[in-house]
Amino acid sequence: MSEHEPVPTDTRSRRGFRDRLTFLLFRTAGRLKLGVASAYLAAASLIGFEALVGLLSFTSIWPASVPFVIGALAVVYFLRERIRAPWRRRSRD
Repeated sequence: MSEHEPVPTDTRSRRGFRDRLTFLLFRTAGRLKLGVASAYLAAASLIGFEALVGLLSFTSIWPASVPFVIGALAVVYFLRERIRAPWRRRSRD
């Protein structure tokens, strides 16, 4: 190599890493959004949309509680069959 030739830099590998990282972050954010949307829909179908509106109106009073309440309602919604099963067994006996 003569002293006038530019030194090759490997910008392709850095760019590829940045592209893969950006893709991974956007895909993760998209999945989180879908998870949050499903939690809100689960809570709304469990308590009703009117009750959910009433619950969300309390965000100005205690905004930190809303994610926990919605999360708890979503967990109850997704586990409702397991919660109902013991009562069904007791009613059969």
